[in-house]
Amino acid sequence: MFAFFVGCTSKEITPAELVEAFRQKQLGHNAVVCDVDFKVRHLTVQSDTQHLKARVEMIRSAEEGSFGGHIWVKMDDYDQYFDNKDIFLISHEEKKITRFPRNKGAYMPHLPAIARDVRQIYFLNPNRMFEEMQDTNVTQVLTHDHLHQRRTLKLSHRFRDNSDFVNQKNVYWLDEESLSIRKIMHTVDLREREDMKQLHQWEISNVSYDNVTIQAFKDRY
Repeated sequence: MFAFFVGCTSKEITPAELVEAFRQKQLGHNAVVCDVDFKVRHLTVQSDTQHLKARVEMIRSAEEGSFGGHIWVKMDDYDQYFDNKDIFLISHEEKKITRFPRNKGAYMPHLPAIARDVRQIYFLNPNRMFEEMQDTNVTQVLTHDHLHQRRTLKLSHRFRDNSDFVNQKNVYWLDEESLSIRKIMHTVDLREREDMKQLHQWEISNVSYDNVTIQAFKDRY
């Protein structure tokens, strides 16, 4: 068991209980706005680390769709808007909006993967962390940590090595007081090549909940 502090309250908590508390916290909000500092290094020889900063806004939707909600990603050169059915690419320089219908299988193939993956911060799909824990190849480790001078709970999911991959870990830093997710890091190494190491890392800041609406998205374009 692990001592878990929220404000002035202390209780013992297991990794599974922490994941469930995080899931319920996320599902208790309809929308989130945050800044994401995203880094990627692919599992290729001498791969350079790519870096992207974005403002990510998400709203849950009860209607069926491809994304689980409405998503607006603001970047320097362009914005992406996912309206739960189609994708819109909004070019700042060209002042142009291009629509990509999902029912035709379009997925903006000309955009780098980093621009698509920056939104994967577990808000619209908080069950992913719980489902990950059900994997019998995963060991959970829960510790206290500090991130940018804030107390956090660091949850590490360590995967069993196999014939192809080693040192695979998914690590999550949750704010100890609010349970907002502050950092996510996925890493894995190729067994046969020590120089082939993959990294996906999201640092999340300036988090606020329930301060954006679908109508506000629609009014932007």
